[in-house]
Amino acid sequence: MECIATARMVPNVDGQRKRKRKVFFDEDVGGNEAEQFSGRQKFIIETFYVLANCLLTELERRNEVYSQLSRRFGFLASGTIESEGTMSLERLRSLRASACALQQYYSTDLEESFA
Repeated sequence: MECIATARMVPNVDGQRKRKRKVFFDEDVGGNEAEQFSGRQKFIIETFYVLANCLLTELERRNEVYSQLSRRFGFLASGTIESEGTMSLERLRSLRASACALQQYYSTDLEESFA
């Protein structure tokens, strides 16, 4: 079942004449699968699905990159900034562990005193 939005985006290309390819003596005369598609089906298969697949692949790649950045730097944006005196011991340990992991990853850029 096709989506209504997909139906609106696909142009009407059924008006083209059907091209017949010359059959050589060593080829099978049976119908070729590629020639049996209508113009609309051919457009969907050759163009629309390819574009949708490229978009999906790129979004998955970007999601992985942003997830990795969130794992590294997410502790900086989580919660509110509090002084050490009002912060819970568990939260303080979590922040120090995250800062230590970040310092180890960027050891050439961050000093030991960062964590």
